[in-house]
Amino acid sequence: MKSAAKITSVDVGSVAASGRESREKRAVTVRAQLGQPHETLRITVVVPDEGDDAIAREYGVARAKDLARQFGALT
Repeated sequence: MKSAAKITSVDVGSVAASGRESREKRAVTVRAQLGQPHETLRITVVVPDEGDDAIAREYGVARAKDLARQFGALT
């Protein structure tokens, strides 16, 4: 029986310093458990730094979900 995919962790970090723009960005890594026990997905996205981890986390999860949908639509 196939179980539903679910997010298992969300980590908010910094973008490596390579210029002024990087200080205004946060890296968000979203990990999800897929249908089978050993199927996982990890997506790291870069989001604006709004100064609050909760906002970065929310925006990062939304962006990762959008990227996962785009990946599923690849032909």
